[in-house]
Amino acid sequence: MRIAHYALLLAIPSGALLLWGFPGISVHEGNWTSLGFFAIMLLIVELSSVTLPRVGGLSLALAPMLALLAQVEPRTALLIAAAAILLREITAGREDTWGRLISFCHSFLALGAGALVYALMQKPAPVLAALVAVLIYFFLDMVVSTISIGFFHDPDGQKSWYETRQKGIWLHLASAPVGYLMGLASLTSPWTVLPDCILVLALVASLKTQMAKPQQTRESSKTEALERLRKQVEESQEYAQKFEHISKQLKKRVDELSVLVEIGQKLGTNLSLENVFRVVLDILQKLFRYQSCVIFSLERLGEERQLSPLRCHTPYSEYVKSLALAVGETLVGKVAESKAPILLSEKTGNWELRLLEYEKTQMAAPMIVEDKLKGVIYIGHEKPRFYTKDDLHLMQLLAYQAATLFVYAESYESTVSLAKTDGLTGLYTHRSFQERLTEEVKRAERYRLPLALIMLDTDHFKTYNDTYGHPQGDELIKEVSQLLLSYTRETDVVCRYGGDEFAIILLESHKDSAANTAERIRQAFELRLNTEGKVKVTASIGVSGYPEDAEDKAELIRMADRALYCSKDMGRNRVTLASRTINKEGERLPKAQDMGRR
Repeated sequence: MRIAHYALLLAIPSGALLLWGFPGISVHEGNWTSLGFFAIMLLIVELSSVTLPRVGGLSLALAPMLALLAQVEPRTALLIAAAAILLREITAGREDTWGRLISFCHSFLALGAGALVYALMQKPAPVLAALVAVLIYFFLDMVVSTISIGFFHDPDGQKSWYETRQKGIWLHLASAPVGYLMGLASLTSPWTVLPDCILVLALVASLKTQMAKPQQTRESSKTEALERLRKQVEESQEYAQKFEHISKQLKKRVDELSVLVEIGQKLGTNLSLENVFRVVLDILQKLFRYQSCVIFSLERLGEERQLSPLRCHTPYSEYVKSLALAVGETLVGKVAESKAPILLSEKTGNWELRLLEYEKTQMAAPMIVEDKLKGVIYIGHEKPRFYTKDDLHLMQLLAYQAATLFVYAESYESTVSLAKTDGLTGLYTHRSFQERLTEEVKRAERYRLPLALIMLDTDHFKTYNDTYGHPQGDELIKEVSQLLLSYTRETDVVCRYGGDEFAIILLESHKDSAANTAERIRQAFELRLNTEGKVKVTASIGVSGYPEDAEDKAELIRMADRALYCSKDMGRNRVTLASRTINKEGERLPKAQDMGRR
């Protein structure tokens, strides 16, 4: 609103000057031709003016204006000047309406004030009046223009405005006396001023040329600045793209590291193979939201290599479990053959390699450890183009990690197995027996389940060892182990208790059922281990049951052990059931249960 107020403020004296110039037109007799020359020249000069930034324009309008003042009444000259300035502003192309009004007013005020002073002083001293009019014009033009340009907060525009004014002012001063002299000369003969008009127009052309050079320089500078700005913008965009690319890469790395951390957290200290399979399948489901995931293991069958499913999570599990793929067969076989991940989508190349018919996007990655192929992980989804190359890259990373985890898990289970099982027989060790019996007694107590324990000693084993030697003794122990495994259930726990003694934990079995199992084992000793040879090998067996014979693990073992020694005391090769009638020393009392020899 400050600019609008200022424009209206300038319009008031401008309007007053216009009202002063309206009473009529007065021309010296016979000077209409000169008037026409000077009016046209004024119009040409104004239209040829150099438009200044924001407001105003630089022209040689003072010369034809002084010529008109010499020809006509000042008011008439002022009206002609007003028309010329108005045409200049209309054709200047300014978009700001208030800027147009300010530009018109300050040019008109400068010329109008000069015309007014000339009108007041021309009769006593016309030359002095012209000189004062010129000074008034320059003073008001500079003051009003300076105030006007200050209203526009544009430092670059103000600088350009001042530079243009400074360069054009000398031509302006040179043209003023020429114009006044033309006006005086035309009073005698209008045609004598034609050369002078040409001179003034030449000065106008010179002004235009001089002002065009800095304008061109400014335009050139603007073009160069715009070009530099464009290059900077392009560089910024390039840097932004690089930054975005780096950000995506960093995010991918963070996601990958997060996956590895999550795998470590979920595994914890449990490196069992089953737990590793479970964690890997869960992570893959979380990342890829698969419909099917199958982990294939590479197995050797003689000279042939075959891919068999180890674990799967799929609605087609029955079909998948029956698969046995050759290397190079289907997507999984191709991955095993090339040791490189592959992504397939419906209606794309190599779709005939698909593993499952109804999954529209499939990808597989090899599990490699130290350049050796361990297997292949397959993932499928029912939607086409569901996975991308980034997904394939992440899956390959997980496949490498999964392969390493599987190797560690196998090594871990092997180590655990060696710690829990006897190296000679493959049966559980004494320590494992103690741990497992503790667990089973607690479970039996919690769920009120029966539990039985068989303790077995190999009769005459020392004699056998002394007769045939230790290697044969080891072979006998192995044979006894296989016999025990063949006469017990898969759920039963067979252990090598120590030396030639064995223990069998029979889960959810009553003592009578365990006694029948023990008797079958005793008979098998007689039939299978005594076909030839000098030393007769038999078995002395004791059986105890929970809770009828014991209330805890220690008592259960003690009762079975006492029953075993009771069998030995009664001549070996027999089964004895534990009873409360067996005293602490193992002496068999009259009520002891003896299954005897059958």
